[in-house]
Amino acid sequence: SSELLRIRVENNTLYTGVGPIAAPVSVGSGQMTIASSSITGNTVTSAMSDAYGGGVIVGGAAAKLDIVNSTIANNRASGTSAIGGGILSINNGSVFVRDSTVTGNTLKATISAQGSNLYNDASMSLEDTIVGEPALQSAGVVDSGTDVKPIVFSGRNLISDETCGLATPNRVIG
Repeated sequence: SSELLRIRVENNTLYTGVGPIAAPVSVGSGQMTIASSSITGNTVTSAMSDAYGGGVIVGGAAAKLDIVNSTIANNRASGTSAIGGGILSINNGSVFVRDSTVTGNTLKATISAQGSNLYNDASMSLEDTIVGEPALQSAGVVDSGTDVKPIVFSGRNLISDETCGLATPNRVIG
């Protein structure tokens, strides 16, 4: 297992003209912990294909990521389809977010945009975390905001809207 403590992944630009592209922080196997860190202002763009995760992507049967006391904010995924502007969990990956903030992440897509801040197609849990207003920019495509699998919420979370599948609306602010 690996631990990244007090790191900053900020203001990076990843671009491809043809194929799909993924987030600047990618966990494909093994276990990683990101603590007291910042993943902000990154841009992931595919001119003619899909963009997966503007900030973080976790995917793979043995991939597990814990994010603790960190900020995932103002990242952008842009492509024909854009999924998971902040954090994306796919292909049996597992994400646990605690005492963190996920806000202002953006999607821009010509066909499909899903999950401006969070998108879960595997396993995702949030505990004592703030999920702020997504900064949706989707070129005429509406962010469906729906996840293939529900996100598990525990502790006290502040959520700005119900698009990430919050089971108890009394925890929603705004």
